[in-house]
Amino acid sequence: MKLKWSFYPATEFHRFQDIWQALNLAAASTPVLNSSFVISLLQEFGTGGEKLAICKLGQRTVATAVLIKTHHTAWETFQPAQAPIGLWLNEPDENLEDLLRSLLNALPGYPMLLALTQRDPELWSRPADCQHVKTLDYVHTGFISLDEDFQNYWQSRDGQVRKSINRRLRQLAAQGIEPRLEVILDPAKIPAAIADFGRFESAGWKGRQGTAVHSNNSQGRFYTSVLQNFCMQGNGCIYRYWLGDRVAAMQLSIEEGSIAVFLKTTFDEQFSTFGPGILIKRAIIELLCETERISKIELFGKLRDYQEKWVSGSKLMYHVNYYRWAILPKLLSLARSVVHYQRQVLEKSNEID
Repeated sequence: MKLKWSFYPATEFHRFQDIWQALNLAAASTPVLNSSFVISLLQEFGTGGEKLAICKLGQRTVATAVLIKTHHTAWETFQPAQAPIGLWLNEPDENLEDLLRSLLNALPGYPMLLALTQRDPELWSRPADCQHVKTLDYVHTGFISLDEDFQNYWQSRDGQVRKSINRRLRQLAAQGIEPRLEVILDPAKIPAAIADFGRFESAGWKGRQGTAVHSNNSQGRFYTSVLQNFCMQGNGCIYRYWLGDRVAAMQLSIEEGSIAVFLKTTFDEQFSTFGPGILIKRAIIELLCETERISKIELFGKLRDYQEKWVSGSKLMYHVNYYRWAILPKLLSLARSVVHYQRQVLEKSNEID
């Protein structure tokens, strides 16, 4: 049987969300490829030019993707900054090169390049480079395994981290400040919680840089939509960490099966002396270990130095490029070498002058 691709405006994604979600559960089972997550991404960050591609083999749906044309000769998976993984799904038994070849041939025009961005190697093994397929490193990202009780996890952490947190907790106790963790599950309470989250970010460095979540900007609407939808399914929550009668830190989280993804965290900089950003992390991990519902927390994003003391392991995310002609990667590499050489010659010429 032949692979057959069909294309639809991504604005019609809701018509096919059940097909998408069935493939997500079968192939990836990750909350950041959940159909609800994708709908919110498209609503807030889509340009209107995205295409939903669905591939069938006979009566079976074997692959699906949201694609955007980046050049008259190139397409890639839709990848707004809020999406940790490129919007592509395929059945594990299907050959990726065959899928990419058939998709490139089916896309309108005569594209030379098809790119799958930000692939998770735990969901899809990194393919070997070959004539038409080349892969590129992206970033290392971390995860926390919760397959042991909290005390074992905590004792295996860096000694300086444990001492630091114990010292902060003693400082709070000495001042008569009681910390507690609140879990918001009610969809009706999400908008107000996101507004609080935005006030914390806006008061900090993200506010100064203009990148903060705000209840009235696209990021605020996106996270409100995502958390409300996931909470309605019983798969989302907002954690709030209180110090006495004031909220000091917040964490946005969504789940699929036994996997939780920490989307964003923020804290009130007025409490920075107590390190509420790390205190909330410890409290959440302890709670999840006790409930035994979640086996892994995905952090996504580039693994930072401070995160390395918390994670159980890391993985290298990657991109996949599929070229229509096998010679194209060599020609592009040659072109880059020529440009690099010309820049070096120009720099030396400027030094002589």
